[in-house]
Amino acid sequence: MRNQLVLAVALIAIAGFSILAGCGGGSDTPQAQTGSLTYSVTFLPLPDAVETAVIYPATDSISIDIVDPADGEPVVARTMLNRPSPEGGRVTTTITEIPIGTQLIKVKGWSFENAGGNLISRVFDTALIQAGKTTSKNMIMQGYPFSIDLFTDDSPVLVDELAAVYATPKAINGDTLLGDYTYTWASSDTTIAAPYVGAAAMAQIASAECDSAEQVFIGVARGNCELRCTLVHEDDHVEPMQVPVVGVLPLAVNPNVDEVIVDPASMELGTGISEDATATAKYKGNVVNDVEFSFISGDTGVATVVGTSQATCTVTGAGGGTTEITACQLYTSATDTIAVTVPEAGLDVIISSVD
Repeated sequence: MRNQLVLAVALIAIAGFSILAGCGGGSDTPQAQTGSLTYSVTFLPLPDAVETAVIYPATDSISIDIVDPADGEPVVARTMLNRPSPEGGRVTTTITEIPIGTQLIKVKGWSFENAGGNLISRVFDTALIQAGKTTSKNMIMQGYPFSIDLFTDDSPVLVDELAAVYATPKAINGDTLLGDYTYTWASSDTTIAAPYVGAAAMAQIASAECDSAEQVFIGVARGNCELRCTLVHEDDHVEPMQVPVVGVLPLAVNPNVDEVIVDPASMELGTGISEDATATAKYKGNVVNDVEFSFISGDTGVATVVGTSQATCTVTGAGGGTTEITACQLYTSATDTIAVTVPEAGLDVIISSVD
């Protein structure tokens, strides 16, 4: 079935409708007030005419269901609009006897080129049916997601820090889709990173279900895990669309560092003389091991520095003066410095007498 879906390419179906309201029933028997929905859809003929984030050209028919928002039960029979020709065109229909009030309109695009008549696009919208008034709307139908791209702007993710992860649903042809979907977010290892809900007592949870394409995760401990986002379609009558769409984001959580201590804190070096120094990282007063530093000289004319391992360096005097060597933790703002003094070169004076 997936291979059949891959044959579809993009098409935009621009749908417009007007709600014409009135009263139903004869003069002798009181009946509930009703309104009418005039709906039109334009089938565009070629993918070349398509903008991004739209449905596929295999769409041959549009179904219109008007249901009660409270229980999802239909208030009128389904209406179908069919493609008038391979070249496309505009089709209009009027749906009558709609009860007044807010009704949910489910507009779906179908492809009968696929063996199962698979649903490949949809629009959900609400309309307020009012007596004696006309309401007009325009909608653009959207494709069903085929995959999800996940990304985060927060890199690297640190222990005890928050990172927002974003999901972008994609169509078969790679177009970005916008829509009202339900997302379930989870971590493959909640001891490394977990969804974050903000409450002190329930800050970390195993999974989170929401209507948002954004979820905040918290770094729990150093390590690697996978963040997963699952998008599930709500349409229960189309079996091929029941397969959830899953996006996966590999995530590395780095240790947090709020203090750096360099030993020794000061040096006095002769020109060409070297001395080693070691940087130690701490977080909340505890030593953090296996943390990498960079070492920078404030004035290489006075002293140079070369990193010799993740946390050690060698400082060499270069010329008279004073400067600082800064130890920087690479992904936090924690730093410490070594005060370096290199004495000026001595001047030997020879005094001789002439007899």
